[in-house]
Parts: sequence; structure tokens; C-alpha cells
Amino acid sequence: MKNIVIFLVLTLLAGATHAMAVPFAWSGGSLSATNAFGLARYSASSGTTAALDVGETATWLNFGSVSVVGSGAGTLSVSVDFTTPETTTEAVSGSYSVLSFFFFSNGKWEGGSTDFAYTYLGVSGLARLAMYAFDTGWQKGSTFTFAGAITNLSQGAGLAQTTSVQDGPRVALAEPGPLALIGFGFLMIGLIRKRQTR
Repeated sequence: MKNIVIFLVLTLLAGATHAMAVPFAWSGGSLSATNAFGLARYSASSGTTAALDVGETATWLNFGSVSVVGSGAGTLSVSVDFTTPETTTEAVSGSYSVLSFFFFSNGKWEGGSTDFAYTYLGVSGLARLAMYAFDTGWQKGSTFTFAGAITNLSQGAGLAQTTSVQDGPRVALAEPGPLALIGFGFLMIGLIRKRQTR
């Protein structure tokens, strides 16, 4: 019983040393599209989330809006310039179609998501940027808003192989700290058992 308690304490310590809530902040971004509409003006937004623990998601974040005159269909990509947890630009792409004239417009976008690695105060993690799809139908006005979510997926030893929509396969390796503590726990259990058998 004593051996099990020692092992559990060391395992919890290994996880606690790397569990950290992380804020995500962004300052601007950009938009690009194939078969672009006649005239468009993109206004990128800035913002920040509350500190997100592993598994937490900040939803309905405003990443920017575009005002459109004309029509087009193809692939649209929205980039977000992150400043925290580290400086990086991440993009989400998806197919779109738009028709806008005078004071009415109709827009569709399939949205999507991308996973990206980060390092914050020495702790490695994995996060997800997701953009919500929309199908406005005919609406008054020609402005479309890109809303989405950010999820803090994992940190440290919890990192796993993840396929990123934008970047292809990425493998994140566990940091040595938790593995060393777990290994030390097994070593202590072995030494205690050896003493008991004498």
C-alpha cells in the first residue's frame, strides 16, 4: 500500500509541475481568397481570452469582418496574428461563395480549424483555432463577421500526435521532467521492495 501511495504522489507532482492556465491574445490578421469578389475590405480584430486550463475553450470570439461588393466562389483563408502565448500566425481555410449588390448580400463559408503548438513560460502545449461556418441567406448589408473559438488542448506529457489542417502532421514529445519523476517513483518502489525481501 505504501508503494502505491508513493507512486501516486510522484505522478501527481509530475502533472502539477506542468499544468498551467494560458491566455491567448491576438492583434490583427488578414484575409485572402481565390476567385476574389469585386471589392472587399477586411477589418481584423484584436482580443484576448481569459487564461484557459487544459481542455477549456473560449467561444464566440470575433476575429474580423469583411465588407463585400461583387461576387465570387472558391477558397477563403482567414489568418490570425497571435501575440500570446507566443508570436505566431495561424490560418483557417475553407470554401466560400458570396453574392453582394446594393444593400443586400448572400454569403456562405464552411469554416474549419487548425491545431498549433505553443510554448508559454517554458511550458509546451497544443491549442486549436476554430472558425465557425456561416450561411447567411439573403441579408441586409454586405458585412460578414468571422467568429470562432480557441481551445487549450494539452500540455507537457499530455501532448499527442495531432494532424493540423494547415501544417500537416505534427508530433509533440513529452517533456523530460514528468518522465523523470515517474521513473524515480518506479526506482523508489523497487528499492523498498528489495529491502522488504531481505
